[in-house]
Amino acid sequence: MLGVGLMPGVGIGMVPVVYLFNISVLAYLAFEDARRRIIPNRVVIPATICGFALSPWGIHVQEQELIRTLLMAALGWAFCVVWMTMAAYLSRGRLGGGDIKLAGLVGAITGMPFAPAALGVGIVISGVYALIMVGSRSRRIFDEIPYGPGLSIGGCVLMLYIWIWLVVK
Repeated sequence: MLGVGLMPGVGIGMVPVVYLFNISVLAYLAFEDARRRIIPNRVVIPATICGFALSPWGIHVQEQELIRTLLMAALGWAFCVVWMTMAAYLSRGRLGGGDIKLAGLVGAITGMPFAPAALGVGIVISGVYALIMVGSRSRRIFDEIPYGPGLSIGGCVLMLYIWIWLVVK
């Protein structure tokens, strides 16, 4: 039964399940990073693999070609990983490997051309959070602030925006 529901062309019935799964994983990783300041590999790596495998039922559900859908997920993953790796290098260790892997997960889930927007929204949300924390004097400007919640919220916001756009359209 599950195999039939996972076959391409069976319909849009799998899409809400995939969206719920992706949002649940991102929410879990956001809470883990906020609480323990770690993004666990045991979650983010399998979730990224699932992001690739489930990409035909994610944001690119309108695509009819499996290879094109997987390519868009791979390009989204690569875009986010490259940009976050450059940011980690420029920040001199303030961004960790977990943040890079989480950005890759967001990129794989959203795929191209949506990955840059998801990453951008996540960066803006993280920046606003950092400004609030520094402005309220609960953190100093060079203190570590978890980046995972912003990236996760950015991915979720973009997925929900696309979902609403698909349903309304």
